[in-house]
Amino acid sequence: MKKKRKIRSIIVFLLLSTVFFGCEKLDFTQFTMDYTSEFTYSGGLGTAIPFTARTPEISSNSSSTFSANNTRKDKVEEVNLQSMRLEIKTPADADFDFLNEITISINADGLSEKVIATKTNIPEEGLTSLEMDVEGSVNLKDYVTSDQFTFKTTTKTDKTINNDITVTIKSVFFVDAKVL
Repeated sequence: MKKKRKIRSIIVFLLLSTVFFGCEKLDFTQFTMDYTSEFTYSGGLGTAIPFTARTPEISSNSSSTFSANNTRKDKVEEVNLQSMRLEIKTPADADFDFLNEITISINADGLSEKVIATKTNIPEEGLTSLEMDVEGSVNLKDYVTSDQFTFKTTTKTDKTINNDITVTIKSVFFVDAKVL
């Protein structure tokens, strides 16, 4: 009987130790930040001519997003592009058949341009949206924590387009940061 009590006491001690000392405070938070922007391909764009377009400046609004996730920009460890999708906004009957390939870079004041997404050999299948191949391992912390950034698109076409085509870029960034 004495042996059973001793074993029980050891088990209770181990369980309580695990509960009180085995749990560590979470030091990191992870969340996503979504951004949407637009650019326009001008009508009359010829074939096989590289075309570059920049989006308007995107306000990162990162401070409010960081605050809502119990962190701030100086606590951010890493930011990676998780996904990027292009969608034709106007005209309604347009598609991406005119595109052969596209490269998207990110820019911010005082930082060098970085390629973050590409798509090559785009099929002529009447697509109105394109899921980009993202450079997910590139740390974009300095860009997303800046006040503003822009996307630059560089494309090669294989068809002439007659009318302006407005494209929406939807991007999702994954953030890994220390909590306050």
